[in-house]
Amino acid sequence: MHIKSDTQTATFTRTSIAYKTDGTAVASGVARFEDDGLTIDADSETLTLPSGTLLNTKGTIVFDFTPGDTGTLRYLVDGGGATNANLLLYLDPNDYPVLVYGTGSAEVTLTANKTVTAKSRFTLRYSSSGVSLLVNGVTVMQDWISGTSITITSTAPSLTLGTTYICSKQDGTLQACGQISNLNISNIYRSDDWAAVNGMIEKTIETDKNTIYYADLMADLLDIEYALPKYAVMTAADLSQRVDATSKMFQHGGILTADGKVDYREIEITVEIDQTTTANYFAVVDLLKRYLAQADYKLYITGDRYINISNLSSISETFVDGWYLKKSELTITLLALDPFWYTGTATSTTTITATGQSFTVTNSGSIDTPIEITITATDACTSITLVNSSDNSRTLSYINADFTAGKVLVINSTDGTVELNGDNTINYLTGTFMHLVPGDNIFTYTGGACTIKIDYPVRWL
Repeated sequence: MHIKSDTQTATFTRTSIAYKTDGTAVASGVARFEDDGLTIDADSETLTLPSGTLLNTKGTIVFDFTPGDTGTLRYLVDGGGATNANLLLYLDPNDYPVLVYGTGSAEVTLTANKTVTAKSRFTLRYSSSGVSLLVNGVTVMQDWISGTSITITSTAPSLTLGTTYICSKQDGTLQACGQISNLNISNIYRSDDWAAVNGMIEKTIETDKNTIYYADLMADLLDIEYALPKYAVMTAADLSQRVDATSKMFQHGGILTADGKVDYREIEITVEIDQTTTANYFAVVDLLKRYLAQADYKLYITGDRYINISNLSSISETFVDGWYLKKSELTITLLALDPFWYTGTATSTTTITATGQSFTVTNSGSIDTPIEITITATDACTSITLVNSSDNSRTLSYINADFTAGKVLVINSTDGTVELNGDNTINYLTGTFMHLVPGDNIFTYTGGACTIKIDYPVRWL
């Protein structure tokens, strides 16, 4: 399970704190890198790490990066080193990662054997013996002065690094537009096993005594995601309808006295926490509480099915005997004022060429769903009627002499709005706002030629 929030605004600087195995906090930082496709201001186009953060002799750099553009030269890491003594990682115009390291008298350039165009985890390791780069846990380049490798040279790295620049060159140019998160720096060359496991995009990167810098970053302001811990299960998602009855007087049977609608829902999640130190326990639990205590986010139980969470209702914490602040079971109750499960929005588009034309829209969900109707007039549509014969012949009519060719009418059943070219024209609508019932919905349209687009959320009980 994971949660996703799309309600954040431009200034978003929260960061999580990781802990070393000795219980002391790892240095942390916050940054956000501008995606050219987003109309928001970046907190910073470049994250700079103080001189000495990267050791000259050895180290491991891990981070997740989502490209905001492709087909350009974009720097991911610049060690700020001297000529022929620097460490560089960038994406070339063909989207291949390129690693450059200095030997003291020259530079060695290595190009990966795969492209990167989507969110990926980079694991860059270096030492006096060689360098290695993994993308999503798979080695894409490796250079040793001896042994079997993808590329072999006879000169080892000789680095003199300075202030480190993330997502740009040290002169501030060739910035990597996109999002970066989970930046993790170690003062050792991590083992192959560690790199393969922690290099997987879905893995929470381990921190220990050799971790010298960690930054959650949470770079994607408009699409925040957090994966719940491994041992998290949904233990309850009870559903109820507002149904009550009273007995008929002097007759058999009864009478319904409620509206029969689906009530709000409470989602219960159980999470097992298993840590060896108090510091690590707090790190996991605090992060979990931070995300679940937000308002208005989506809780995903599969890759595409989610429910809208309004608020956290309660958290109970039960410790395992003898493992206080190390092992526990958390029971989390979340409030879903909107009780339905969703898988996004579907669209059906029909071209109307003659009045009286019928068309079918299929609702694959298990409950009725509101729709947004967009009618683009090909000819004058001054008097139109739409009937859904599958929903007790629910009907709406719109009569407006101003609805001429080329104009667009939008009728939104969720918000209860009617707009013609962006202007409120609800007074011209009669009848009811429409829904789709589960299964096939047969519509009949009367009016001028047009294109009808129906957008609707697909939802389940």
